[in-house]
Amino acid sequence: MSTFPVRIRLSEQEEEELASLADALGYIHGGKPSLTGLLRAIAQGEVQLEGRAEEIESLPNQVLYMLTIEAPFSLNGVVAEITEILGEFLCNIVWLTAKHKDESVGELNICFTISSKDTEKDPLDNEEVSDKDNIVKMINRLNSIRYSNIDRYNEFREGDKMLEIYNELLARKLVTETTYREKFSKLLNTNLLYSVSLGLSLRIFSSSQPGTVAAITKEVADSKLMVSSIELNSGLREQEDEILAFLRVVLINSYSSDQNSIEQKIEKLISIRNLLDERVSGINKIQFASKKDWLRLMNNNSSSAGF
Repeated sequence: MSTFPVRIRLSEQEEEELASLADALGYIHGGKPSLTGLLRAIAQGEVQLEGRAEEIESLPNQVLYMLTIEAPFSLNGVVAEITEILGEFLCNIVWLTAKHKDESVGELNICFTISSKDTEKDPLDNEEVSDKDNIVKMINRLNSIRYSNIDRYNEFREGDKMLEIYNELLARKLVTETTYREKFSKLLNTNLLYSVSLGLSLRIFSSSQPGTVAAITKEVADSKLMVSSIELNSGLREQEDEILAFLRVVLINSYSSDQNSIEQKIEKLISIRNLLDERVSGINKIQFASKKDWLRLMNNNSSSAGF
């Protein structure tokens, strides 16, 4: 396909609006919004405007987190108890999904943001996450949930139901055998959640060269973190790729004897941003990613970017 130059006369305001749109949709060249890339994408039908980009651009810059929680979903009130705690810490739930892993245990995924109190700083560019203290407190609250918190929904005092649940915990080696009279008291004081993981996403701009994703995943593994997903957005910029990586760490695990504190693990997850910036050659810029970044990627790809 042959190409030819086009000159467009724009007012300063119109240029700013188009630049804002290009930035929101990810059309960047040389670290700046690319009007050429935006116009080419519109002409080729890659971008469906219809107010979508405007909605994305209007979203605040807030770090996107995800909780992955394993819990006994066969019981009533589990999700209600978890979301109530998130509400206490002013978390804005972006989306929530649940799936069963077996007959009694399910996995809950909650993506959320927390409004930043510091309006002068961009939370995505900060080297430190301002939400850290609140997140530590929130995870400790989640770790304090006991079966007694959902007793009002389930009536554990019914003998057969109480024994069924206790035997399930016994099979998972989360409780020990005891007398029938003591089982009810022990059940109520048992941790409700089997495991809790925290994830956050990074937006990485890197030179278009082989091995960058491999180097990122190696550093993540060496830091004892896990990769939930990686989305590579290439071809929209000359000599530059955009990578969205969602990483997570297990904070609570009923089956593990890991003695590292919740605060230490959260610190390790947060500090991966600076570690990657220092150790992976080819990274031009790295920042915490937001809901806006994932929606923009989904809009460009016309598909869902899963976690």
